[in-house]
Amino acid sequence: MTRWLEGEVEEGRRYTEADFNRIIEIKEREQKRVEILMERIDQRQKTLVFCATQIHALVVRDLINQMAVNKDPLYCCRVTADEKEIGDQHLREFQDNEKTIPRS
Repeated sequence: MTRWLEGEVEEGRRYTEADFNRIIEIKEREQKRVEILMERIDQRQKTLVFCATQIHALVVRDLINQMAVNKDPLYCCRVTADEKEIGDQHLREFQDNEKTIPRS
């Protein structure tokens, strides 16, 4: 389960798109963005999703797996430097065109 950090918005500061998922995270915003993504893609096809940070990738992975029609827990995997060996394995499996479970 992903842990969301809470804090105060800096008064007077103007946040831009580049700040989202780096400095400021809004759970409902990410849920809606993933919902839109899942509605627009063919969930049977392989898809790459790029995220702002490695923590953001955890959040997106969890949301995709919650919303996916395919309930395989490895439907969507995070492939980042933090994942080390398992991330490399997920990448090799994603690149394998013989695999039947799409990865996002």
